Amino acid sequence: MGAKNLVCLSLVLVAVAVAQAHAADICAKADYAALCRSMVKGAGNNPVAATRAGIEKLILATKIAREARLKSAKSGALGVCKETFANAISELKMGLDYLQKKDKDSLNIELSGAMTDYTTCDDAIAESGVVGKAVGIVKIDRTLLNMASNCLYLSTLT
Repeated sequence: MGAKNLVCLSLVLVAVAVAQAHAADICAKADYAALCRSMVKGAGNNPVAATRAGIEKLILATKIAREARLKSAKSGALGVCKETFANAISELKMGLDYLQKKDKDSLNIELSGAMTDYTTCDDAIAESGVVGKAVGIVKIDRTLLNMASNCLYLSTLT
């Protein structure tokens, strides 16, 4: 009888462990899963908290990129990036408001807008022919775009 109970308990523990392992990886289906995990670290398995954490980290990363890498940019491709990063920050902040209001459609519009801003920066650099001189900002811009993609994925879980 004791062995039978032990087997049942073992099966229950295995089922709980599997469920927790599955639930704990909210980023498993994200396009950039490893990046997603670093973005939502500490948010637990709550999709709203994870989305908020992801957007907040994306805002911070965009501000840092804008202020550190594009501080003196006034015109040309880098000027476009500076402007589009400012737009992305505004859209992401609006996205946080929509997340709070549980307006998923508007949240997704703002996140898609931010993705467009990062793509516009990338396109401006490519079209201007300064890719070789702007390798650092291109790498950062692609990371920001990947982060935005992850935020859009997380928003589908809310």
